[in-house]
Amino acid sequence: MELSLTKLIDPTILQEIQDSFSDFIGTAALTTDENGVPVTEGSAFTDFCFKYVRQSELGCKRCEECDKLGAIKTREAGKPVVYDCHAGLVDFAAPIMVDDKMIGSFIGGQVRISDVDEEKERKIAEELGVDPEELIEACRRTNRVERQTVEKAAQFLSQIAKILSRTAYQNFVTLEESRKKEEYALYQSDYFMRINEYMKQQLGQILEEAKAAENHEDVEEVNKTLDNVIKKSSNVLSVVDHMVEYLSLTGGDMSLKEEKYDIRELFRPMQDMAYGMQGYDLTFDMTIDDDVPEFMFGDPMRISYIASRLMDYRFMFTTTGWIVLKISVRKFSYASMLIIELSDTGEPLDEEKRRLMKHYSITGKVFDMDLTDESNSGVEVVGLLLYQLSGSISFETANSGTNITRIEIPQLEVSGE
Repeated sequence: MELSLTKLIDPTILQEIQDSFSDFIGTAALTTDENGVPVTEGSAFTDFCFKYVRQSELGCKRCEECDKLGAIKTREAGKPVVYDCHAGLVDFAAPIMVDDKMIGSFIGGQVRISDVDEEKERKIAEELGVDPEELIEACRRTNRVERQTVEKAAQFLSQIAKILSRTAYQNFVTLEESRKKEEYALYQSDYFMRINEYMKQQLGQILEEAKAAENHEDVEEVNKTLDNVIKKSSNVLSVVDHMVEYLSLTGGDMSLKEEKYDIRELFRPMQDMAYGMQGYDLTFDMTIDDDVPEFMFGDPMRISYIASRLMDYRFMFTTTGWIVLKISVRKFSYASMLIIELSDTGEPLDEEKRRLMKHYSITGKVFDMDLTDESNSGVEVVGLLLYQLSGSISFETANSGTNITRIEIPQLEVSGE
């Protein structure tokens, strides 16, 4: 979702807050977007600015540039700033932030902190094509305040901007969750519809080929047709299995089923499998780093399915040699990134399967899958679940020939009971 101040906060509310601030502090005020473009009407603009400077085409252009400069300054500083405008007055600005991104700025000012510089104002009047005596008189009528007062006003403006920032962030989260739910519902509905269409199509072809085989007298041709029927039937069953697996995991619900879970218990079945495989041509080992917390908060069923499905792939393509499963974490903002890494000496997963799995995990758009492509087999479910978990997947082949499959899923660390 593109962040926009006026999409997150109604402009009429911005105007009301701005007007109230202006009345209370006694200065002009304006709200702009992240580029310094006004999104409200100016509050309590002085005659100096409104009737003279901004009425000039050049003056208005310079004022707009000053507003943009204020937005840039406060964006770079990440805090309120006080600065001089082109016409000799003092302004101040504070950023309106959402998720570390500035989406707008709150600007106040149009005051003086010193006597009117008549020589400077005459020069400005000449450049703007306005009467110098009128401009000077209008400048004298602007409020003269102490620098300290301006800085305090800027601090107060900053508090207002923080309130707006928090309001905008809350609205952003609400809108984003609503948008994702709508997208999830669309993706899931389309996914099931496409699978149903695929099954109808494939079953129709299977029946036609089976009927054709009844009329063949050539035994070899009959066997070939039946082999093809069996293969197509297996493909259909595979697709159905994946859909059933997804439904059994999620109950058809796209929302996460998050809970506190013991990560070592979650992966214990795979640890037991590692012990059971000792002595085989293919060896399997599993390690969990010591710094992995005992308990985490997330959706253990989805995580377990993703890990086991990837394990199935690697066992399918690794008949001899070794497979290693490593569980680790790294700090990620206020959360922890759970890292599940599979290394093996088998055949690498084909490039198309890799591409599709990444595609589905990034976009969640399983509705654009080609169900006639065997590369899709199972990867759409893994990709969709990773998308729901805000996870990612990457593939690498080391110089030694080792294949590395890595998934990363953000989780919250929780203390044990």
